[in-house]
Amino acid sequence: IAGGVSYSIVAGFLLIITGSGGVIEDLGAGGANALSNVLLDLTPVFFTILVFAIVVYAEGMKVEIPLAFDRARGLGGRFPIKFLYVSNIPVILASALMLNLQFFSLTLRDISLK
Repeated sequence: IAGGVSYSIVAGFLLIITGSGGVIEDLGAGGANALSNVLLDLTPVFFTILVFAIVVYAEGMKVEIPLAFDRARGLGGRFPIKFLYVSNIPVILASALMLNLQFFSLTLRDISLK
């Protein structure tokens, strides 16, 4: 999964820079709109970096749940849990959910066509 995502990011970035209507072509054309066209071309790159920075920051955060015990006369503590669970398991579960939804929607469509 990580290899496919990395490949998509690198290939997409290179396509933005060197592809048809990319940054190099916009700068080569010149004109008054060259800089604004380059900024529009690079907008996905900026947002990718922004999302990456937000995820890295949020992954390091922890939420502490306060605990209190009646038997121990109010003895309390805190239970830290991660704010985001960043792993491959949520990706697998989300893709399984999407496949199930697609399967059921296709089944319902086939039933309604009969």
